[in-house]
Amino acid sequence: MKTWHLVAGLAAAALLGWSGCRLLRESPETQIRAAFEKLADCLDKRGADEGPLRTVAKRNDFAALLDDTVSFSVRDLGWRGMRTRDEAADRAFAGRQPLWTLRVRFGGAAVTVDPDGRAATAVCDALVSFDSPWGSRDEAREVRVRLVRKDGRWLFSSAEAVPIRRKQAEDPAARGGVRAAFRRVKPA
Repeated sequence: MKTWHLVAGLAAAALLGWSGCRLLRESPETQIRAAFEKLADCLDKRGADEGPLRTVAKRNDFAALLDDTVSFSVRDLGWRGMRTRDEAADRAFAGRQPLWTLRVRFGGAAVTVDPDGRAATAVCDALVSFDSPWGSRDEAREVRVRLVRKDGRWLFSSAEAVPIRRKQAEDPAARGGVRAAFRRVKPA
């Protein structure tokens, strides 16, 4: 019996060591793409199955992805400003409240890490689809994001979104509309 415990302990230690080394070896680009996936998961809303406790948990997870202050711009809607982490999270989740469903996907992220490794810029496509009492809508935007590295984590510090109608005409992934592109978009 003692041999079994020793073997199980060694196996667990080896697994933890492998996981730790893998995590430490992940490139900044991989870590940033993972941050985009987490951001999309936080924003997604699947309808009635998301209760208030789940919404609060997602809001807090969303806030944890943001820097202390965040600047944003959505040119065609005239939205721009700078907010604290909590203000930005509160506004984002107040905006998703009246929606029945919301799906956000980021694809094709081109990441450029600054030479000092403390900041990065990422440009990607954002595909957004939602259903609300006022109807359904699909949108595609190009998003330019600035991230900063703090305590080993990549945090979003600014974002600018512009419509990509011109890109839809040129991009084969966008043919068939945004809903069809959801099925083909590669994760950030």
